[in-house]
Amino acid sequence: MKDTITKFQFVEEMAQDKHGFSYEGASALFDYFEQYENDCATEIEFDTASQKTGLMRLTYLIHYNTIENAVQTGV
Repeated sequence: MKDTITKFQFVEEMAQDKHGFSYEGASALFDYFEQYENDCATEIEFDTASQKTGLMRLTYLIHYNTIENAVQTGV
């Protein structure tokens, strides 16, 4: 059984200290993943207890750094 996560739920989870994202970064990341799902006709699983979490965090960090750099440089 799957449950759809809302943007609020995603941002609240990812903005916790253990994940290290700002609210703005987590929000931008949610938007990116939602757009990716739509563009690629695929579904992303968000599971913080999964063995895949390390890979998901790496993906988040790569995208997060890109977003944060763009925000800081005004791109």
